[in-house]
Amino acid sequence: MRTLRRVKRMLTARSVLIGTAVFLTLLPLSLTFGPTGVHWVWQAEPGGALAVATAALATWMAVMALGRRLRGGA
Repeated sequence: MRTLRRVKRMLTARSVLIGTAVFLTLLPLSLTFGPTGVHWVWQAEPGGALAVATAALATWMAVMALGRRLRGGA
């Protein structure tokens, strides 16, 4: 029973991580609206977009590591 609860927690954590990773991946591709028109976020704030992309990469790596643990890997 303990193992079943642990796997359920890990699956929930993986789902949250996947949602976060998708959000962070798509965030720099969103648009900003202002008085000068519509702009891509990565054009308006390239440094911020790079930081978010780095966080997205780290989150995807965590998803992969957790998936490996769920499959019985290291």
